[in-house]
Amino acid sequence: MDTMDSSPNEAVDLEHGSKALDFDEPDIRTLRRSKTIRLGPSATSPWTGGQSEDGTHHVSFHLADLEIDKEQLFSGLDCHRRFKVKEGYEMKDLPKFNDLTRYDVTEDQEMDLWKFEVDRLVTAVKSETPPSLEGPPEWYGGADSDGYNRLHVMAASLKHALSVCIHDNELVLLEHQPPLANKEMFVHSHRSLLRNFDPDEGIIRFDKKIKLAQHNDEAYHGLVNYLTAILARLLVRTITGRFWVDNCLITIAKFAAKLKVLGNDLPRAVALTIEAHRDVQMRVGELTRTQTGGMGVPEATGKEKPSVEEGSSAWSALDIGQLDMSGARYFIVLDAFDRGIVSLLLNCLGELRWDEEVEQTAEMFETSTVIYGTGFRGMRMQLCQERDGSIGVAAERNVIHCAGVAFDVCREVWTSQPSVEGLSTDGRTTLDWNWTGLVGSEEILGASSPGSRSWTDMRDVITALVPYTMFCGIFPTNLSQFARQVIQISDFTNSPNFYTQQSCLAAARVRTSQYEGSLRKRAPSNMAQFQNVYDTPMAREGALSGMQGDPESPASLELRQKYLATGEKFRNAMDEVERWVMDERSIVITSLWYSWIVLAAVGVLLCGGVAMIAVEDRISGVDPSNLTVLVWTAAGFLVVYFKSMRVENWPWRDFLRGRVVCRSVSEVQAVTKIDPQVLLAILMRFESRVLLGKCGPFRGIFDRKVEDGFAIDVPPTTMTAAAGGCIFVRVLSVLGPALSCLEARNRELYRNVSPQGATESGTGYICRDFIDPAHYQIALVADDGEERDAARRTVMESLPLYPLCTNALSWYRVQGVFVEKAMFL
Repeated sequence: MDTMDSSPNEAVDLEHGSKALDFDEPDIRTLRRSKTIRLGPSATSPWTGGQSEDGTHHVSFHLADLEIDKEQLFSGLDCHRRFKVKEGYEMKDLPKFNDLTRYDVTEDQEMDLWKFEVDRLVTAVKSETPPSLEGPPEWYGGADSDGYNRLHVMAASLKHALSVCIHDNELVLLEHQPPLANKEMFVHSHRSLLRNFDPDEGIIRFDKKIKLAQHNDEAYHGLVNYLTAILARLLVRTITGRFWVDNCLITIAKFAAKLKVLGNDLPRAVALTIEAHRDVQMRVGELTRTQTGGMGVPEATGKEKPSVEEGSSAWSALDIGQLDMSGARYFIVLDAFDRGIVSLLLNCLGELRWDEEVEQTAEMFETSTVIYGTGFRGMRMQLCQERDGSIGVAAERNVIHCAGVAFDVCREVWTSQPSVEGLSTDGRTTLDWNWTGLVGSEEILGASSPGSRSWTDMRDVITALVPYTMFCGIFPTNLSQFARQVIQISDFTNSPNFYTQQSCLAAARVRTSQYEGSLRKRAPSNMAQFQNVYDTPMAREGALSGMQGDPESPASLELRQKYLATGEKFRNAMDEVERWVMDERSIVITSLWYSWIVLAAVGVLLCGGVAMIAVEDRISGVDPSNLTVLVWTAAGFLVVYFKSMRVENWPWRDFLRGRVVCRSVSEVQAVTKIDPQVLLAILMRFESRVLLGKCGPFRGIFDRKVEDGFAIDVPPTTMTAAAGGCIFVRVLSVLGPALSCLEARNRELYRNVSPQGATESGTGYICRDFIDPAHYQIALVADDGEERDAARRTVMESLPLYPLCTNALSWYRVQGVFVEKAMFL
């Protein structure tokens, strides 16, 4: 997919105007003893889930409490004329972002357009009812190939218009504040425009279709209005404070106005922005010649294509130290909001288009997103299957929070839409979703609200699909990063914060009838190996996506029971793990009762042996001294036997103190009776937070590998790897089927496996040995729902064993999430 890396994931150094990476450090407080670490159950323990409140969430959003001063928004539209830096200090006559006057719009018309858009957005965000897509169904067509191709044309046109917006705004930064400019974003937009348009001839290349045959302007404007209204409605519910709300609405209004103006004649708009690039090159070249003593940059003349590299060298030649950074605050604020809004709009448009780089039928797709509970004390994850087939995952707390806010906006829209009954099998799009609230820190399941809608008109599909694009894929990650950057550049005495939100499980799927037909042709053996995201165990049991219709039906109640049983299983295991002490090579478990019982039994035998000496010659034929030696020998044997029965090497010092030193998974299981698969999932999930090094035959999926460490002598299963944060995706490579691992163990932002991708050597786990795998026999706890029973039933199973490596791999298709019951080496 032709996307732009515009994630606002960098913080800006306000003093020097440079960029600094924003790291999300885990809050770990540990108790150290020599080279050991005890991970206690404190609020800041590494074992606590990633979703606990940490002070950045204060109040809940209520629409009645949303205060927006429309007149203040109007006054902020011309901030380029007068920008208030601090009380009593203003800057005037600054460069203008999102300038419309270049495209035959007067300044008065420009202000009128901006005010119109602000008024429209304020009405949309303050309305009790969600906005709707303008126009009759005839503008958008039916939910078939023609309708989805119409949507693609409009989304592609919007993307080209956004590239022009990016190009213009980055030119302003490159000329006036080069340290703040994103040169990669500028180059990407510049080349994208030249690849698709001929600025000298004023035409689009390859005769691409960028306008609908009928009702183009009306449908295009309707899509812009609806997309920006839903986006504004989402943003005001994410962060508190007028600094956030006002700047978001002003920025979206300016983009909406400019997108509409550019859409009238895109080829001419591209020619004008490329010409502006030439003008900036000339001005920067003159400044460069002044600073470098006449050594300027060659100018592009005549029909010669403008060179991005020429401009880059000119800006690089400037002496940054001589630039005036006194006005950086204006550029920092406007650039932060412009770049953040652009990234979100690009994410939405990426899901509304079909991918031109791969063979994909416009109306044949399924896309789904779930927020599912992992069982680790409030830790939830986002798992997505995007429209182009990409599969991605995220686990960072604020990303999940933003995805939850987006799903609330989705539910408002979806529940207000009627479903069309009696649909034909062709040209139909179906939406299924479920929302389940979580109550309290222990994540008690609240009420569930499943729903389903089907439509045959593209107007209804777009109405549902636009908010869904804000729930799916990288959008919540970019929204989280955008919000964090705004928090960093805001006034620290009145800093905005994330709204609080009820924790929830969420699942949504959009599927076309054409895709449903293709599923019937899939081989049953393939269904057992890989599935779409919405059908995986993580979605069905972790997000309750399998709950359809009546939430009180037996099938729905069974899903809820499985979720609660999984949570209790991990919660009990975590309570036990928190009492352990870990060092770099072993896990030390307190087991006083075991040592005391053994020592008590041995003490009784020793005392009995001593008491036999008093017998002397009273019993004929009995030598008390020999009996005493025999009893003491038996006592010594029992000590050695019980000391060696559970662990291979138990130092006497630890044995006498009641501490069991376990050097492998099987030893921990023998001491505590913990399910080894649960232990492996815990060690995988929190591997970055503990000192324990891993060795042994099945350590392949772990990162902290050492030669002499804690032995992983039990292979992890597919579901164990998923619980530990490693989800495997089945792909097709030129060498055959393979697996690529998506890692989201703790606090990771969104990452995905794209349809045509590759991993470099040493950067991720893969498996490409699918032909005739070895089998391994293992005892697994039976999944019979009796997790509370201490004597849980185990069954022996022979499962395929797939070897993992970190070699390079390239693939050309994503098939689905790997769910086969297997193990990894």
